[in-house]
Amino acid sequence: MILRLRGSVTEVLNNYAMTGQGDVEKLSGREGYRLRIRAYRIIIGEDDAAVLANQIGRRSTTTYRNN
Repeated sequence: MILRLRGSVTEVLNNYAMTGQGDVEKLSGREGYRLRIRAYRIIIGEDDAAVLANQIGRRSTTTYRNN
């Protein structure tokens, strides 16, 4: 399960980095973006050169909390 998820996350992040396409929304109340993949949410940051996955978590109310 973890390996399949890792492959899916890598594929979705690469696709977003190369094309800008994906289920992405700007976060409110903090910097960054949310990228959805199945039941998981990836909190990402980006600049001109890179997309960085800051946090990966199952969809829940705690996914968006600053830790």
